[in-house]
Amino acid sequence: MNEKMSSKRSEAEQLSFIWKNIERIATCMMTTCHGPQLRARPMRGIARPNENAIVFLTARSTDKPHEIAANPNACLCFGDVSSNTFISLSGAIAVTEDTERARELWGRAQDSYFPQGPADPDAVLLTFTPKSGEYWDAPSNPVVIAIEFIRASVVGERPLLGDNAEVTMRTPLLPPDR
Repeated sequence: MNEKMSSKRSEAEQLSFIWKNIERIATCMMTTCHGPQLRARPMRGIARPNENAIVFLTARSTDKPHEIAANPNACLCFGDVSSNTFISLSGAIAVTEDTERARELWGRAQDSYFPQGPADPDAVLLTFTPKSGEYWDAPSNPVVIAIEFIRASVVGERPLLGDNAEVTMRTPLLPPDR
């Protein structure tokens, strides 16, 4: 069945929910095209909601820059099973050569990958620009879930187990393109 949950959140609240949870979860599965195949790997991103972007630091020597050059379409999936919150974003990634921006985003974790710091010749930025997103936000308390299943069976309805919406991604402070 393809029945979807519906959202009671406004469009602005949906965007806020997505960006807040991307910042909180931080690590996603980044899926790119590897020739005719899809390839996913875990990546820790830096959310930039006011730019409608998520930025990643990665090694130039990996396959990612080559895959992105051949096909910039990508999907990022964020998930937090403890809160039952899941987000999928579709968009495009660009390889960015920007040492100053790398310095701005640099953290101690990057030192172990790039011993020469932000100016390391192997360090490169990937900037993902989401075009569309979808989220699922469901109760994580098993008692709440059980009560909802009981309620639904008593009244003869499907259980209402959360919030789901497809969202056109954009900078939260700007109106959508019309």
